[in-house]
Amino acid sequence: MGRRWCDRRSAMVRLLGEAASPEEGLKKLEELART
Repeated sequence: MGRRWCDRRSAMVRLLGEAASPEEGLKKLEELART
């Protein structure tokens, strides 16, 4: 779980960085969490 979690976490950070706004980033994170 360790390494995979790091990869997933960096992907989340990248999504947040690319999001136009923090709210949009959070919505994307919630969608990711559901899958």
